[in-house]
Amino acid sequence: MVGAMKISIFLLFSLLLNLNVFAQTVSMLPELKNIHSHADCKMKIEQCKENIKLSLDNPNATFPTYISHGSGSIDKVIIVIHGTGRNANEYLRDFVSNIGDDNLLTNTLVIAPHFQQVNDSFEVNELRWDKGSEHSWKYGYPSSSPIQISSYEVIDRLITDIDKTWHPKKIIIMGHSAGAQFVQRYANGSFVADQISSALTFIVSNPSSYLYSRDVRLINNNWTRPDSCPDYNKYIYGLNNLNSYFKNLTNDQIEKNYLHNHVVYLMGEADVLPEDLDVSCEANAEGPNRITRARNYFDFLNHYFPNHHHQLITVPNVGHDHIKMFDSKEFLNLLVDQDLSIERVGLENIDQKSPQRLYFLMGGGANVDQAFIDYLKALDGGDLLILSGKDQALDYNSYFMDLANKNSIKLNSVTTVLVHTKNGAQDKRLLKLIKESEGIFFSGGDQWKYIARIKDTLAHAEILKKLEFGIPFGGTSAGLAILGDVIFSAEKGPVGSSDISNNPLSDKITFSSSMFGIPLLKNILTDTHFVVRDRMGRLISFLANAYQANMKSLNGLAVDENTVLMIKGDGTSRVMGGGTVYLVRPKSIPDISANHLSWNSIEVFRWQNGNSFSLQNLIKSDYFFRVEDGKIISTQKDGQIY
Repeated sequence: MVGAMKISIFLLFSLLLNLNVFAQTVSMLPELKNIHSHADCKMKIEQCKENIKLSLDNPNATFPTYISHGSGSIDKVIIVIHGTGRNANEYLRDFVSNIGDDNLLTNTLVIAPHFQQVNDSFEVNELRWDKGSEHSWKYGYPSSSPIQISSYEVIDRLITDIDKTWHPKKIIIMGHSAGAQFVQRYANGSFVADQISSALTFIVSNPSSYLYSRDVRLINNNWTRPDSCPDYNKYIYGLNNLNSYFKNLTNDQIEKNYLHNHVVYLMGEADVLPEDLDVSCEANAEGPNRITRARNYFDFLNHYFPNHHHQLITVPNVGHDHIKMFDSKEFLNLLVDQDLSIERVGLENIDQKSPQRLYFLMGGGANVDQAFIDYLKALDGGDLLILSGKDQALDYNSYFMDLANKNSIKLNSVTTVLVHTKNGAQDKRLLKLIKESEGIFFSGGDQWKYIARIKDTLAHAEILKKLEFGIPFGGTSAGLAILGDVIFSAEKGPVGSSDISNNPLSDKITFSSSMFGIPLLKNILTDTHFVVRDRMGRLISFLANAYQANMKSLNGLAVDENTVLMIKGDGTSRVMGGGTVYLVRPKSIPDISANHLSWNSIEVFRWQNGNSFSLQNLIKSDYFFRVEDGKIISTQKDGQIY
């Protein structure tokens, strides 16, 4: 999606419904100087307990945590959720004692929240929860005393305060066993990732069961309803009878939010024993043991949401043991701040093939298989490189390989590279992959990250060489947004038509010059997710802003979701998919001032699936616009603008 929009419309609606959660938040955290070091907590864990204040109905209500930090500045915060034993002290001590190289925690602060029950020893003002599944802290139910607050809301507040107090680059919330059940269900209902500047990752390790967003389970290799278990889809296993934390959210909003969050499933491959395993009818419908339930759940994601960005990582020879999971190289790799993340499927590079020059412009949304089939054929059996503006795992590798295999298309390899920093774009490994590629494709994400991390680097220079040679080249969503002659950079975040339709001089409109200089896109600014997100007004405002800045007389080329514009090297263009492609061409000079935009004549061309044309030889437009005080007036029947 363009600019990797941090808050979609449905997310924003849901957040507005829950603003009271964050409006009351005050600083919860102790001063850094009062927090003990990791080394101190290894020696004497109880000195690392901190009671943080929630400042709600009862200003004296506190929430106990165990906290430690490294010797450097705080770049990363890890929140470790304990298991059924509610032994937060042991979890913090075990974590900092078994993490491997102490250097990994130098710039890291670790917090272990303590969710107490009424049968524990607690101080009078400390939060505690009643026993029983319908009151459990594990599942987001409210505390019983001294105030009522969802355990999930407590973590929402904690993460929000961490972000505003210490501004870490990354926050990780992870749980093992019962703690993993907490994290997985919390990730379904929490929108906090979109309210903070830190990157948030949810790590789910060896849970006993999962919350499914649809009323099917894998029965005899088929996704169907397990009718022999009537309550299989009640919360905590499904979305029926949700608790109050999920209030005001539809099932569709919960599902989209969960897929939007960055979730990693870290599983011990030997976790097959029944130790503390939920063996209820509802849980057994998910599989016979923890590792099978994890694989079944990940198959569920792959089956219903093939473009999801979640990740399943398994740890060989480890069972239900949180210490061994903490000490595994698979977990440690998740903690390391990398310049690059590289995942490859297929064979090692082969000799240079003869790819075709082809430009692939996709507006986001679901993959258009037939368009990608044509794209893969143009690689001549070579090596495909996916570059991403996201900082989380993608699943393009298996998608492209499966598509090639199903359609008998030769494809030597697919490699996905997440470029996390500008240093990553200077890395020799990436340069080698670019040189060896027969095709380059940019995923969705955030076009500003592409500009900030790749533009004017060694990787950028190598990409330009490949373009000159002639390869299948393109992108989707943000990956399309960076292909134009002028780029809306989204440096100050995403904007919608309502933000700028009568304010074309808004400082939210920021541009970058061309990254790739594609001749067939000269004097064109590209836009995506077009009709779905009602972006006609913003595209016209972009063109007006560029005109006012004496940048260029630009045209706007916009591609809707689930739609691809394929442009051959000779300029022949074809639309594929279920949406529409638009070209907007101004025919007069705009009247612009602060908070005002009028424009007498704007020509619009429109194409749909199967239409062929040439961008360099446009003859007859489909309709015209004029703009009066920011309002678009169309010559189409009923004044429709699309």
